[in-house]
Amino acid sequence: MQPQKNIHFNGLNGIRAICALAVVISHSSISLSLIGIKTGPLFGLGAYGVTAFFALSGFLITYLLMEEKAVHGAVSIQKFYVRRILRIWPLYFGYMLIALLADIYIFHFTDFSSLGYYLLFFPNIPFSYEMVGMKVIPPIYLLGHFWSLGVEEQFYAFYPWLVKLFKKIFTVLISMFTLVIVIKLIAKFISAKTNNPFWYSWADNTRFDAMAIGGMGAWLYKQRLPLVLQIVKSKLVQLLVAFIVVLVLINMLKIPNSLSHMLVAVVTIVSIYYAHLFEKPYINLRNRYIDYLGKISFGIYVYHPLAIGLTGLLMKGIVLPELFKIPAFIIIIILFTVLLASLSYRYFENYFLKLKFNYAVVKSKD
Repeated sequence: MQPQKNIHFNGLNGIRAICALAVVISHSSISLSLIGIKTGPLFGLGAYGVTAFFALSGFLITYLLMEEKAVHGAVSIQKFYVRRILRIWPLYFGYMLIALLADIYIFHFTDFSSLGYYLLFFPNIPFSYEMVGMKVIPPIYLLGHFWSLGVEEQFYAFYPWLVKLFKKIFTVLISMFTLVIVIKLIAKFISAKTNNPFWYSWADNTRFDAMAIGGMGAWLYKQRLPLVLQIVKSKLVQLLVAFIVVLVLINMLKIPNSLSHMLVAVVTIVSIYYAHLFEKPYINLRNRYIDYLGKISFGIYVYHPLAIGLTGLLMKGIVLPELFKIPAFIIIIILFTVLLASLSYRYFENYFLKLKFNYAVVKSKD
């Protein structure tokens, strides 16, 4: 059997673009105090955007690994890790260096006691302490968002081995999902008993459940089960997905935190189905502008705190009515972030992406 030369999911980059912009807009609204506006966050999309990224990652990684195993009879662990290193590490460590220099010389941030966690891909630990207001291990300014990259790297550390060693990957994913839920319940119990909220915060931020949902979505998609496709294409499910998306957009998805993120992960996978399977999807995510934003979405996510910090400094002394200052702040941050990500993608990341292609067992445009 000949390997599939180019795997591509229509609309996947469009979903990436939406998720990345949701994070930027959300974090910009949280940072309005930088320009002297004392108001709560205007948008709560950031956390759900990251969850969607986790689900997308679980979907694509699982699909490619299954395809590799089906075509070649095995998974090359070595090539998998080389591909992940070439995609993540250059930008991860490159931005970290830029952020540390900016912290020292521009923002005068001096507490780097948690640096080791970032270097070893455990930034989710200081982040989890910060989320519950504990100052035990303070995160580094401009690097707080790295928590999600740490979670992804931790997932990659063991997941390809599971696909390589076990034949029934769907059973593995169900087991992993169940184990994560059990761990979260235990962590919640421990936090309540010890009056130490860190444990539940850490477990809640370790979104392996969202990645497992993404993996299950990939397995179901690969099987092309008629019943699954019929359910996904039904008008009722489409309306339900649209309703959930609207609730997320207006910050009205009022269900327990873990459940809401699992629901968003499921909606993300169903959205991948829609974007790829429907010839004329309701929302066109296939135009070249959205596709380009999806291609540079990793850079958008990585660079946006720097754009927020620098825009905050530039606009801090500007006197404008809030009605104009708030949208100006957010729009400038979006444009600045896209500019930084575009330059990074063209002049820095592309070099490593070309090297990564040499280690691709299954060729993918995604």
